[in-house]
Amino acid sequence: LGFAYLSVEAKDLFNPPFLDVEEPKNNLVIHQDNLKIVGKSIPEAKVFINGKNVLMDRNGNFELEIGLRPGINIIKISANKKYGKSNVIYKKVLVK
Repeated sequence: LGFAYLSVEAKDLFNPPFLDVEEPKNNLVIHQDNLKIVGKSIPEAKVFINGKNVLMDRNGNFELEIGLRPGINIIKISANKKYGKSNVIYKKVLVK
């Protein structure tokens, strides 16, 4: 029983953290040069949007408004745990 518990704990330690990006939807077309990114991860993860560390609340919710340039913008949202793999989501946004 003890070994099974340690096995589950180790698996959780090294698996990529949960990451959900609610906004924006992928392949979004907009006419403004800024966009709010909204999502959720696990509270012990570190979340980055285009390489910038994003603060989360104690429940793992985050949001950040970013600037965009005309044309296609690729937004990289990642969640990292100290010893685990990263979970990465890319969103494509077209600014007309």
